[in-house]
Amino acid sequence: ISGLYGSLFFSFLEYKNIREQLFAIVIILFLNLIIFTGKNLSITYIIRDLFYLSSLFLSIKLYHLFIKKNVKIKFYLRSFALALFYGLINTVFISIIFIINANTIFPPIDFIYARARDGILIGLGIGLGIDFYFQNKRHLNTQLKIKTA
Repeated sequence: ISGLYGSLFFSFLEYKNIREQLFAIVIILFLNLIIFTGKNLSITYIIRDLFYLSSLFLSIKLYHLFIKKNVKIKFYLRSFALALFYGLINTVFISIIFIINANTIFPPIDFIYARARDGILIGLGIGLGIDFYFQNKRHLNTQLKIKTA
C-alpha cells in the first residue's frame, strides 16, 4: 500500500497544484485510517498514520525537489536516492512512534534495522517505478492513448 500511496502522491506533485496536493494528503490519510483501523479509531492510530504518511510524503517531496530535476544523476540511480531518503526518514518517524507507544528511550536495534530495511525497499520500489515511467513516458502515453498538454 505504501507503493500505491507514494505513486499517487508523486503524481499529484507532478501534475497538480499545492491545494490539490494537500487535499490528496488528507484523503489518503482518511483512507488509510479506514482501511487499517476500521471501527477501532483512536488518537493513537491517527498519530501513527500521520507519522507514517508524513515520512512517505516528505521523502517523495525531497526526491521531487532535489533529485528528479537533477540531470547529473542518471536514471535508475535516482531510485537509490529515494530509497535512502525514505529508509532514513521512515526509520526516524517509526522510531518516534515506538518511543511514544512503548514509553521507552530508544527502540531495539532489531526494530530499527527492520524499519530501515523495509523503508529502503519501499523507497527503491517507488523510485524504480518513477524512473521507469519517466524513461518510457512517451511510449506509455502512446500505447495507453493518454493525451497530455
